[in-house]
Amino acid sequence: MANWLSGSGNGKRVDCTEVLTDVHANRGIAELIDTGALVSFSLTSDGGALGITVTVDGDYRREYVRNLDELLAYLAEAIPGAAEARGVDRPSAAPRRRARSRNTP
Repeated sequence: MANWLSGSGNGKRVDCTEVLTDVHANRGIAELIDTGALVSFSLTSDGGALGITVTVDGDYRREYVRNLDELLAYLAEAIPGAAEARGVDRPSAAPRRRARSRNTP
């Protein structure tokens, strides 16, 4: 699938507290989640970069940022990219009936 999720990038040293407490970053993260994407954050093994993984319908893209400017630039691409990957149809908010597993002895 050739779309925003298939790209990659890099970054510089991160201060997670600065990056993740910024009001604009928080708003962008909320908008990204609102597209219906699964969004997760982690640090690289050396702690030098913040990893952001966005998953949409099983496809994912992971990026690394090291400062607030990089995060904001990333979010500016990620929000429309995830929305496009998700499509205009969002799952219904109606309750779903779950199939129950049956353990038969």
